[in-house]
Amino acid sequence: MYDAGLGQCNDNSTLLRGLTRSVGLEGIVLYFWNGTAMARHMFFFQNTAAEKNFRIPEIDPKDAVPDYPHFRFHAVVSAEGHLYDPSYGKLRDDGIQFDESLFIADPSALPRVGQWFYGNEHQMTGPVLPGALYPTYPSDYVCSHPQ
Repeated sequence: MYDAGLGQCNDNSTLLRGLTRSVGLEGIVLYFWNGTAMARHMFFFQNTAAEKNFRIPEIDPKDAVPDYPHFRFHAVVSAEGHLYDPSYGKLRDDGIQFDESLFIADPSALPRVGQWFYGNEHQMTGPVLPGALYPTYPSDYVCSHPQ
């Protein structure tokens, strides 16, 4: 699960949280995704690889991740007043910056056509991984980026 170059951001963050606790520092894993503040839904667009709903401006990330990667969610560790991103080996005290994110104005309408927003207009943050508590809605939007 923790082989070099393998793993998912929540695995990396859970491991870092455990390591920080082993030296007496309390921390929590925080998840970032895109949705609405009222219903806290997350949305995704069609992509051949996976369900995703935002992109971060990350140039030359490690472990064979393409530049400007797209995500469905991203996990970091909040500890001692800082945000640590073990997946990228970075301190993210300014938060996770989305340069593109998908938003669906009415998730009950069909087809669910998304719109791109720039920045963190619909960014959500929470200590629980998006799932049943935060339902996902597909969209008919197809991302135009090759990643």
